[in-house]
Amino acid sequence: MGALLTIIPEGGDASFPPVGPGGGGPSGLGFRIVAGPVTGEGFLAYSEQLAQYGGVAQLAFGSIDLFAMALIKPEPALSFVALIGARFLPKIELGFGFTLNGVGGLLAYNREVSIDALSAGVRSGVVSNLLFPSDPVASAPTILNQLGTIFTEKSGAFAIGPMFDLGWGSQAEIVRARIGMVIAPPNPQFVVLGAVSITVPPDPPGATVVVPKIVDLNLDMLAVVSAGQFYLRAALVNSVIAGQSVQGDLGLFIRWSGSAQFAISAGGFFPGYPAPPELSDLKVLAIPIKSPFGFLKINATGYFALLTNSVQVGGQITLIADLDPARGEAYFGLDALFEWAPTLHFRFEVRAGIKLSFFGETVAGVSFRGSLRGTSPWRLSGHASVSVLCWDIEFELGPFTWGEVAEVTEAINVLESVAKALANPEAWAARSSRTSQYRLRTMDPGGPVLIEPGSIVSVQQSLLPFDTFFERVGAFPTEQHELNYANPRFGTTAAAMCGQSMGQFAPGQFLDLKADQQLSRPPFETLPAGVEMAVADTILMGDSSQRILDWETLVIAPKSDAQGRTWRMPGTAKWQLNGIANSLSQQLPLARQRRITTPYDDLGPGPAPIGVRQAGLKQVVSVQSRAGDAGPALPTSAAAHASAVAGGLGAGLQIRAAGVLA
Repeated sequence: MGALLTIIPEGGDASFPPVGPGGGGPSGLGFRIVAGPVTGEGFLAYSEQLAQYGGVAQLAFGSIDLFAMALIKPEPALSFVALIGARFLPKIELGFGFTLNGVGGLLAYNREVSIDALSAGVRSGVVSNLLFPSDPVASAPTILNQLGTIFTEKSGAFAIGPMFDLGWGSQAEIVRARIGMVIAPPNPQFVVLGAVSITVPPDPPGATVVVPKIVDLNLDMLAVVSAGQFYLRAALVNSVIAGQSVQGDLGLFIRWSGSAQFAISAGGFFPGYPAPPELSDLKVLAIPIKSPFGFLKINATGYFALLTNSVQVGGQITLIADLDPARGEAYFGLDALFEWAPTLHFRFEVRAGIKLSFFGETVAGVSFRGSLRGTSPWRLSGHASVSVLCWDIEFELGPFTWGEVAEVTEAINVLESVAKALANPEAWAARSSRTSQYRLRTMDPGGPVLIEPGSIVSVQQSLLPFDTFFERVGAFPTEQHELNYANPRFGTTAAAMCGQSMGQFAPGQFLDLKADQQLSRPPFETLPAGVEMAVADTILMGDSSQRILDWETLVIAPKSDAQGRTWRMPGTAKWQLNGIANSLSQQLPLARQRRITTPYDDLGPGPAPIGVRQAGLKQVVSVQSRAGDAGPALPTSAAAHASAVAGGLGAGLQIRAAGVLA
């Protein structure tokens, strides 16, 4: 058993200054360790241009392979980002064929995560490099540069998260998933990095010969969860299916706040469609098809997208025959858009062409672009061009229109429809403007809505927006073209305040949009859907009712009692309440009193009547007192002050609502 550590400076001088700025020291330091079961290597480098250190270390110890990688910038304020990981050989069996191949983590200080840099680097393999690289030392220069681009300096920011290397197929790994989760406060977002590989058939353990793959997919992905939205981007990297190379991007976008939106796409969207910015640059799915003829190339591209109010699909096939110096090219493409607001309709865009060239110059060519829309009415248009040597001829086809326009002659009464929607009990809701000290009982379905004092009452419908011009409701024309509201009331009393309650509406449901407007406007827009109202300033009293009140008294031991004790009343006292009090507030300062008996023990089993007095006043009385006339009625602030002063002198007092008397 032995150990070997070799340090060789560039100039050959064994007494060189430390790595770093000043002194003319070396710009880098490498090491290699061979110490029996422990082997490893790594390096530390300093960049004069960036004024920061970068280093990597990899150590193998028995069945564990460790690696660490870091960027450190000491000035003007310390900032760093570090990756650490451990691989297990053999893998740890988790059951059902799943294995744990490794664990790791990421830590960044005074650095923030650049989502734009991560998103741009998904298709270039950045994610795979960050998650358990196969050879950390060899790929360290590339990974360190990527770390510096993704984790930019920002004072007070930090990021932290775990990493996992998982597999499926304990004997021969078919699926491998490397996952990293990053939390980066104070930004309200959660980032997930993933690299998934699917290999069929897999390489058997210990195989020295590479087995030809039917499926070899490598997918790098980025998912971001932020306030009100989620999106995922994924890219196929170095992927092969049945010997054919496959490339392209996938995307998923969900927004649940503001203007709600949903989009999922493989390869992009219909040309000109306003896709979410997070998915606007998805790369089309492409499969170069091998030809039995060496001079012939075939390329196939395509996309599929599903959105809130549309389905989009398209693709193109291109054939290229290269017989140098002659070259021929032919293509055919189709884009289709299906929408169902206000009624189902579609749009087809077709393109086709043939071109012949000699020594790079076009000899002859024909191209055509056409559009078909339907179904009521049908509309066909196109543009064609013919090129022969130096002559170009272009001409328009159509537009040709046939079929009758589907119209509904009977207009609906918007006022009646909206009034009916607002009369639905489910359209009404109440939310408290403060933390509630009590709970209202659940009413039977279809019963009245219970409202807490000080609540905001809202009513809204989803048929048509208020204060907005509209032309129809779905496929039905309307006589009215705008709705407004005014003077909301609670019974005969005017509301104290009112405002707009917002909702999501599809413009295509109430506006006649042109084709370009259908593509440019978002599928849903936030528009006024109803009213939010504050209850009246005055207190409205309902009919009196009788209730039986049950309670339990808990006495808490003083803080000095390490064990602490809780006492419960030997019996349950029942009192009868006649009438309704505006407020009932009772606080027993028993937290610092150790009492085994309570003032309520001698009440007896019979109920005692409670009457209603002027609301809004309180009394300060002794803890032992139950008399309703003990002490004058005071405003709330004065009662709280008197109780605080008495409590500081050691007196056991309580505040009692004067609106309820024994």
